Amino acid sequence: MQKKWVIGITAVTLAAATAIGSTLAYFTTKTDPMTNNFTVATGDDKGITGQLREKNWDGYDFGSVVTDATTHVTRDPNGTDVVAGKENDSSLGINQAKIILPGDTIQKNPTLKNTTNWDFVNNQVIAGKVDVPVYMAMKVTYNNFNNVKINSDNKINAGWVDIATTPSDPAGTCTKYYVWYGKDPVTGKTLTAPAQMSSGAQTDPLFNTVTVNSDATHNDGTESTVLKSFDIKIQGAAIQARNVPGTEINSRLTALLP
Repeated sequence: MQKKWVIGITAVTLAAATAIGSTLAYFTTKTDPMTNNFTVATGDDKGITGQLREKNWDGYDFGSVVTDATTHVTRDPNGTDVVAGKENDSSLGINQAKIILPGDTIQKNPTLKNTTNWDFVNNQVIAGKVDVPVYMAMKVTYNNFNNVKINSDNKINAGWVDIATTPSDPAGTCTKYYVWYGKDPVTGKTLTAPAQMSSGAQTDPLFNTVTVNSDATHNDGTESTVLKSFDIKIQGAAIQARNVPGTEINSRLTALLP
């Protein structure tokens, strides 16, 4: 009798387990796999583009380019080009600079523009749709600049800040780094932090003219008074505004312009 009892108990237990198992057959479903794509910005210089132009120097405005007469390949003006048809235009700085005399004022207005524009539609980049703000800077090397000054007062225009300068040699050669901070729309004074430049926005000119000192001498005098041929080398740079810490903006911009 004891043996049958044990078997009976076992049979009941198994039946109970089977009943519980059958209640766990839930309705289920699952979605198709989905991949989230993170697309790196494309374009010149890691996804952002900009232009440096000096319309009063060579006649080239933003958007205008130099076209090779033979190959028809286009490129940005390099400072030695002049717009076709204006090779003898005396109002352009590039022509004024061919022969300089003490007291001369030469037109030169270096300006930067954020030309970055994207839109992602069916994986195609379409201009003019997405705002990509940037910070902007210029590196300017002044060679043999002892008897020359920018603007009439030797000061850069409001909105720009001189953030670094290499020591000047006896001939007045030095390199300066400038960052665009922008201007207060009411007072016109320079703001206190680098400005975020939206797509399509442009800075004011760094300066408007270059003036030769009127008391410079031809060949007699000291190193600081003799007028020599001089040149100005300018390069622009831009860095994305998004995710760049405010304390690193200036250093990162200057690092782009070694």
